[in-house]
Amino acid sequence: IEVGQQRWQSSVIEKSLNPVWEHGNVVDLLVYEPQQKARISVFDKDRFSQDDLLGNAKSILLEPYLKAKEPLDFVLPLQHQGKEAGTLTISCRWFELSSQAPRSFPRAVTKGPSQLLLVVKLNGICDLPQSYKPPFQVKITCHDHHMQSNKSSPPGQIRPVADEVADIARRLQRANHSLEDISEITGLEPQAVKLAVAQDCSESLAK
Repeated sequence: IEVGQQRWQSSVIEKSLNPVWEHGNVVDLLVYEPQQKARISVFDKDRFSQDDLLGNAKSILLEPYLKAKEPLDFVLPLQHQGKEAGTLTISCRWFELSSQAPRSFPRAVTKGPSQLLLVVKLNGICDLPQSYKPPFQVKITCHDHHMQSNKSSPPGQIRPVADEVADIARRLQRANHSLEDISEITGLEPQAVKLAVAQDCSESLAK
């Protein structure tokens, strides 16, 4: 599943043409704007070669899913090379950040420790000793949850930006948001924001 710069993959169901995930396989994805789109791809897991693409659902508008205050099932048709490739059923629920736990949550959950969302944006590191050699990697530990960043890139190298996120950056710029605000909202590096905005300007001149 791809939503903006976020990517997640499920566990593997072995030896089935109609796989069912009964437990787990739940992911929380941050949505910054109702007009964002998602992409879901289904693969055949291969042990000794590259996984085969079986089908995908592209440009899934997320706005209809944001109305799901309770868990709702959605059936998505899959396509592969222009042909139908089965369907995928997903269950979605929209959560809004709140200082109070929803009443539908079990009491064992609501009376426990506060549940908070920690969002970390890694910008860069400065003034490391010259004896240290790149690339570098940052590891974050929160209680028993561990995460690590991708390996660092030289300042001049900017990773490709998803089309949906770049479009959001351009719309924010047209709404007179500063580059700093756009970087904070989208999670893009300032250089990537400048490239997205510049592309918008070049397209306007072409028209």
